[in-house]
Amino acid sequence: YEVLRSWTASSRLFSTSQDGDVHLVGRERELEDLLKLWDRAASGSGGIAWITGHGGVGKSRLVRALRGSVTEGGCCTVQCQGSAYHRHTAFHAAAELLAHGLGIDPAAGDAAEALRSKIGDGPFASAFPLFASVLSIPTDVLAAPGPSEVVRERTLELLAQWLIERSTKAPTL
Repeated sequence: YEVLRSWTASSRLFSTSQDGDVHLVGRERELEDLLKLWDRAASGSGGIAWITGHGGVGKSRLVRALRGSVTEGGCCTVQCQGSAYHRHTAFHAAAELLAHGLGIDPAAGDAAEALRSKIGDGPFASAFPLFASVLSIPTDVLAAPGPSEVVRERTLELLAQWLIERSTKAPTL
């Protein structure tokens, strides 16, 4: 074997295909239903589609096919994925989402300044300590004091508000 190049895949599904080709077998009706729901959401009637099933039945491929169909219309896509490797890391998926959504590298030397610049003086200025904590960015500002359950709930509220705010700019999947 020979290493040809580095390639960062966000999940095992994406690591199997470089060309983005997704083969759905027997899931066309579900994709059609999701596309109808997307059309309703894009016209202002938002909602949630809950996709569940046992491992290997095609949930990720279905969502990937949906993303491929709707991103042509200029929407915003948000994706989180858990991993057994990160089960003991609080908010790992949220940290990746937040870093990607804000366009910052938490490991960079100027990460704290970049985070402060991205959230600005707007509605999330007070979220700086919590977002920095989620992203493991060292700062001289303490995250919210109080019991860990209160901090956890406040962090979840802020993440939800951030996602809702993003969705006001464009239909969000």
